[in-house]
Amino acid sequence: MRRWPEVPWNTFTYDHTNGDGHLFYPGPNRTLISCQRLENIRDGIEDYELLHELESAVENLQRIPGTQYLELIGECRSLLGWRPKLYRDLTHYTDDPAVLEAEREKVARQLIRVNRVLAREGQ
Repeated sequence: MRRWPEVPWNTFTYDHTNGDGHLFYPGPNRTLISCQRLENIRDGIEDYELLHELESAVENLQRIPGTQYLELIGECRSLLGWRPKLYRDLTHYTDDPAVLEAEREKVARQLIRVNRVLAREGQ
């Protein structure tokens, strides 16, 4: 059976559905080009990892005796909780890239802040 690049790329998965399910498309010189869908999946994985790292860092922070970091822990829990600015439910969410990027930045900065405290405390 002949396939691309010997024959033209057929993006139709079904009769009239162009590119359904494709994560890569043919590029020049027999290379592959990722689709927007794959890049969104990558962004979601990176967001998940960032939130998981913050949650792990907060767990380490909670092991430090005393109450001097309760406010910092609360700020972290707020970032890790339900965020109506980002989503209300599975069908109502922001698609504004500026809002998403600003939220990612907040989480990343908070993770840096917590990691500095943990390093200072020898954790």
